[in-house]
Amino acid sequence: MPAKTYRYLGVGDDRTKYELMDSQFPLEFKVRKSDYTSGICGDVERCALSKALRRTNRDILKVYTGLSFAFVVLKDSPATAIRFSVPRIHRDSIEFFDKTGMLTPGVYRFGVVSPSQRLGYKIGSSGTAQRSGVVKNVFTKPPMAQTVPSRRVTSKSVSPPPTKPRVRTKKLAQDAEV
Repeated sequence: MPAKTYRYLGVGDDRTKYELMDSQFPLEFKVRKSDYTSGICGDVERCALSKALRRTNRDILKVYTGLSFAFVVLKDSPATAIRFSVPRIHRDSIEFFDKTGMLTPGVYRFGVVSPSQRLGYKIGSSGTAQRSGVVKNVFTKPPMAQTVPSRRVTSKSVSPPPTKPRVRTKKLAQDAEV
C-alpha cells in the first residue's frame, strides 16, 4: 500500500494539513457573472472558480484552485483533500482572471489526474504499481526523430528541372551524344 501523502493548503496563518487523494471522476460546474465579480484575484480560496464550485455543490467545505491542480475538501471528510487536474484552457482563464478580474461565464471542468502525475507514481512503473523504491532506467528507448516543419510550396519556390543532363566526364559526354 502506498504511503499516505500530506500537504499544507491555505494562505498565511490559515494553513491546514490535509491528506491527499487523487480524483476518480471529473468535476463539472458552472461559473456565473456573480462568481467572478465577487471573486478575489490571486486568492486560491476565494477566486471565481472556487466560489462557483462551492456554490454549485453544497457538500464542499473548501476549494483551493491553482494553475495545475485544484484541491477540494468535502464536509464528510474535512481532513482529506481530493486533487483534480486543471486543464490548460482553464489555466489560461485563471491567469486572465488574476490579471484583469474578468472571467468568461460558462461550464468549467476539473479533470482526473493523469497516471504519470498520480500520488505514489514512480518513473518506470505502471500507473497501478505500488511504490517500490526502485527506479528503472527511462532512457532505454531511442530518441524520436525530429520533425521538420513543412514549407509552403509555391510556383516561385520550385525551380524548373534542368534542360540537359549534366555529364562529368568526357567519355560519358561522348556516349550521350551518340
